[in-house]
Amino acid sequence: MRQGRAPFLASIAAITTLAGALAAVAVAPASAAAAPSVALPTSAAAPLPVGAVRLGALPAQARLTVDVALNLGNEAGLDALLDGIADPQSPYYHHFLARNQFGPQFGLSLAQVGQVTNALRELGLDPGPADAARLEIPVTATATALDRAFRITMTDFRLPGGRVAYASTSAPIVPASIAPYVEGVLGLDDVYLNQRLDQSAPASIVAAAGPRTAQPAAAAGPVPCEAVTDAAISVNGYTANEFAAHYFMTTLYTMGDLGRDVRVAVAELEPNLPSDIAKYKSCYGIGTKVNYITVTPGVGAGAGEGEAALDIENIAGLAPDATIDDYQAPNTTTTALLDIATRVLDKDADQVLSISWGMCEAHAGSALLAHYQTTFKALNAEGITVVAATGDSGPTGCYNPAVKPPAKELSPETPATSNYVIAVGGTKMQNAGQLAPETAWNGPDGAGGGGVSALCMPRYQDLHQLYPYLQQITGMITDHSKRQRSCVSGNDPNGYLRQVPDVSADASKASPYLIYYDGGWHSFWGTSTSTTLVAAEAALIDASPYCSPKGWDSGPAGLLPQDLYDGLSVNNLYVYLASRPLVVYDITKGNTDDRATGYTGGLYPATKGYDMATGLGAPLLTGTGNEPTYQASMSTFMCQGLAKHGLGNISTVSVSPTHARAGKAVTVTIRGTGYLEIRHTETLEIYTNNATKFLTEPWASCSSHTTCTVTLPAEKAGTYQLEMNVANFLPCTHGCQAYAAFRFVAAPHKST
Repeated sequence: MRQGRAPFLASIAAITTLAGALAAVAVAPASAAAAPSVALPTSAAAPLPVGAVRLGALPAQARLTVDVALNLGNEAGLDALLDGIADPQSPYYHHFLARNQFGPQFGLSLAQVGQVTNALRELGLDPGPADAARLEIPVTATATALDRAFRITMTDFRLPGGRVAYASTSAPIVPASIAPYVEGVLGLDDVYLNQRLDQSAPASIVAAAGPRTAQPAAAAGPVPCEAVTDAAISVNGYTANEFAAHYFMTTLYTMGDLGRDVRVAVAELEPNLPSDIAKYKSCYGIGTKVNYITVTPGVGAGAGEGEAALDIENIAGLAPDATIDDYQAPNTTTTALLDIATRVLDKDADQVLSISWGMCEAHAGSALLAHYQTTFKALNAEGITVVAATGDSGPTGCYNPAVKPPAKELSPETPATSNYVIAVGGTKMQNAGQLAPETAWNGPDGAGGGGVSALCMPRYQDLHQLYPYLQQITGMITDHSKRQRSCVSGNDPNGYLRQVPDVSADASKASPYLIYYDGGWHSFWGTSTSTTLVAAEAALIDASPYCSPKGWDSGPAGLLPQDLYDGLSVNNLYVYLASRPLVVYDITKGNTDDRATGYTGGLYPATKGYDMATGLGAPLLTGTGNEPTYQASMSTFMCQGLAKHGLGNISTVSVSPTHARAGKAVTVTIRGTGYLEIRHTETLEIYTNNATKFLTEPWASCSSHTTCTVTLPAEKAGTYQLEMNVANFLPCTHGCQAYAAFRFVAAPHKST
């Protein structure tokens, strides 16, 4: 980052090479120059846009901050931990790292970090201390010092649109002695900066779909004031409580789950007005606490462009008792989001990190993509859910209408493509309300991002890599999937590339979110809106009574991707072929063609099961039936998948007493595993010997995870099989249920 340079979004266009930009290699200090050295080709600047003009060398005294990214010291161990977190058969099951544990267990040794630090000093630089996870060493230096140290030439270029950007015209060179420890040198250019992934309009402008004619039913959560309700109706938009009802958050709200004790980090590259946030909270009557944390100075003051207000308010409206930590850095360097993620990792105070910014993956550079991977894997190991927006330009993530001709390269957005990130795409709601239909979002107002990444597919996505006996998720591997030789290994014989999105939610202008921004109500849409909705869902799951000690005591279940994909694989048929939606609402109509970009190839249609238009589907937090019980869906799914109590197995082992007189109700004690001390979550299913189930399913009352009482209805004489049904959960993930037998005995016949 060049200090003092004002933030400005990058002009993105078709890529060309740096032909003609010849580097004059500077001379390193004598001691360093004499030592063997190697180039880091992955840290070379991305090719410049067509029409970029070289202006000359960066001023000698211009000061920049770069990050020397470090390799992991124990990557195999980290992968084993991540693979085992959601597997009850693994010694790493539910083994989340505590604060400051990551560096000692998986980072380089302190001696190795010291070796890199000393080498940088010998190159004439003044490195700062490594972060706690031992993943980065920051270096602030003049352009001349960086030129000498890394034998590069930092150069200024005028980009199409007029912005002046800097870039190194060659790959940095480092001493061979530290090359095995260095993943890359990040921040040697600011050609392509992150973009906010939302769009907005004042609420006074009526949307093309026309005003709503009726209020949706079953609204839940904090009640909005009349001003936002009127604004929503005028633009065919929806308030937070209506989105909450649509995605089945109602039952959690009625159980008192509004996100209490959960902290949600939001990554922001712009400021916002606290007065806007206060107005939104006042309208909904909520008291969500918002903390501002400066990661890198220079964000400034003011209303920004609305992204920060959207992120904070949408999460507050859906999870109002959560605490929101707003991490701020200026949008002046390619590493801004990475710097925020590293701070969240080191603080380890948040359960969720929401990122509504991104850049075209093709422009990010190999070193940045690799270090995103490392950082997000570390966050996952701490149990932190990371959600990131996939963009608003369909499969053409490099599109920028300000540049002529606009690029139409097929490329998804990063950091959403990173492994161990929940990539969030976009849908279009037809109406708000339970089980209202959705389609993949596309049209003149944008389209949900997605497609095939340049990164290898994580093992949790193609589960055959880990567990050949698991069934493949419907639609996961299709003709649109791609393989790459470099992704094939002993643990991954398939070699597929990462596919996004993972899940999706409403992001359409035809059904926008209402946000208070810059003194008035505005309608917002784009995958920033769907991403913050999913972030709020993750917070509600973390605070769910089913994840608490009285439930399955799951710890930070949130939306960890390995738990999500593993569970959907085991229960594939029950999710995608069920008579009613379970866990996710499967989107089967539409595609992500974006008419604004001119791309209409129909490459990624929404289909049954997984697809690169909407991913696995839209998360449904609670069940979709009419019973008062909390039914199987996303929050049950995540909490049970990481259960400490019962290790995810629900069983009925014994009943006491074992028999009673026929024709009379009787209270019995059921013993087993995996029960919950939560009202209206367990019912007892009663079967006859020929497995014909009675219609009566009495509620059970559980005093612990192993003991419940239930009143059996009066039945005629015979032997019955008793099975506990916990939260209407799907078929057990890792084990099978057991039954207990009970006998109703006929009264003795009195002879005459």
